[in-house]
Amino acid sequence: MTRSLYLKSDGDVSPANLQKWLMQTYNVDVPYQRVFRGKELAYKDMYGKWDDSYVNTYDFKQELEKRNPGSVVEIDLQTEGDKKHFLRFFMSLTACSKGFLAGCRPYIGIDACHLKGKFNGVLAAATGIDGNNGMFPVAYGVLESENTKSWTWFLKLLEKAIGTPNGLVISSDMQKGLGVAITQVYPNVEHRECIRHLYSNFKKHFRGDYFMIKLWGAARTYSVSKHDTLLNEIASEREDAILYLNENHNKIWSRSKFGTFVKCDYITNNISETFNSWVGDIRYKPVLDLLDAIREKLMKRFDKKRRIVKKWKGTLVPKEMNYLKHISKNLGDFEVCRSSDNRAEVKYKGKRWEVILDEKKCSCRRWQVKGLPCVHAAAFISFTREPNWGKYVDTYFTIDKFKEAYALEISPMPGKDQWEHTETSEKIYPPVIKRPPGRPRKNRIVPHDEPKKRHKCPRCGIYGHHERTCKNTARQGSNDTSTSKRKERKRS
Repeated sequence: MTRSLYLKSDGDVSPANLQKWLMQTYNVDVPYQRVFRGKELAYKDMYGKWDDSYVNTYDFKQELEKRNPGSVVEIDLQTEGDKKHFLRFFMSLTACSKGFLAGCRPYIGIDACHLKGKFNGVLAAATGIDGNNGMFPVAYGVLESENTKSWTWFLKLLEKAIGTPNGLVISSDMQKGLGVAITQVYPNVEHRECIRHLYSNFKKHFRGDYFMIKLWGAARTYSVSKHDTLLNEIASEREDAILYLNENHNKIWSRSKFGTFVKCDYITNNISETFNSWVGDIRYKPVLDLLDAIREKLMKRFDKKRRIVKKWKGTLVPKEMNYLKHISKNLGDFEVCRSSDNRAEVKYKGKRWEVILDEKKCSCRRWQVKGLPCVHAAAFISFTREPNWGKYVDTYFTIDKFKEAYALEISPMPGKDQWEHTETSEKIYPPVIKRPPGRPRKNRIVPHDEPKKRHKCPRCGIYGHHERTCKNTARQGSNDTSTSKRKERKRS
């Protein structure tokens, strides 16, 4: 019972940390393998057997659909002999799909992260962005792996849930099979590729700060001419670098190529990484418990957003209000030359831009892509002494739109023991898996060129070694007791 309470409060705890906790709490030194087996038994106490976690799949589906009418919930099975094995699960709750269509920009980031439990699989998610630039989960589910078939299945159900909104943009990290699946299901949408992952592949072939600065600059700029200039500079250094980009990364990855309907200028797929981090501490749970835990987190998130928005004042969401306050400072260096009430030339340090207020346009393209006035537009607006800056901001960033996004409630659900049982002759068995030898990996493989976090000794405060091997003088205020005890045990 004690072990279960500890795991419930702390989530997925490593056996090594459990060893330390047992020593600190009960002064008992338990072997690692015994702790590992005890942890598995504790999970069994809390969630039942892993093999039995798929039995209630249809009951869970029925409960979701009954309490959230209009939700898209689908199960896909695999037949092996005379048995039906779990393969995939998709769910898009009504509050999420309708909230996305009513109050969010038509932008979706798609990504998947690996599950940490007994069976293989990935947690796939389609994530939008609310008006305050917060994460807005639209749909999620469990797939057997990342491949064209599974991604196509996921995207077809996503299309069933939200359709194809006008101006829809899909951003991805180019996972296995996802590019092909997007082309098949959403052939006419704007498909953006994350520049961080693009550069991660690019630098394997073309190394150096020169390429990094030019490529990231080409991705960040809103200007088509500047983008082309930077790519020409890369080509002058290595012509095959541009050939590589055209052959392997032919999706949209630069702001200069972005459409102007979606009002989102993200060049990375970080919104999907945010979702992965949000569910990171529950990915060790059995499938149904994981899906239900995410539903519960969504329910609480929607309720929290509805309570927060009641405290906001004005017409615009806080982050965009702060943005307008920031760009409206120090505009005295800009020279505004009006041609009419709505048109002007704005000059700064020898450069010049055309601004058209009633069309919400600037020749720098930032206003059209982002949906918020650029600094050149801000200089013109300030010059006209217009008190209402809100009318130059796209409606996606208004409090009213934010309220629409979170207007619907995600219904609470009782525990498994109170679900209505679905009469079906099919018993769902665990997924058919081919597990590699050894214990399942729970942490991702870190690339060799990724910056490593340096360990700091808590005893002396110097980087590069651990406390137990520290030979330096302990800094003032540090607790040297633990090190001394370990040395005494080692000598004895």
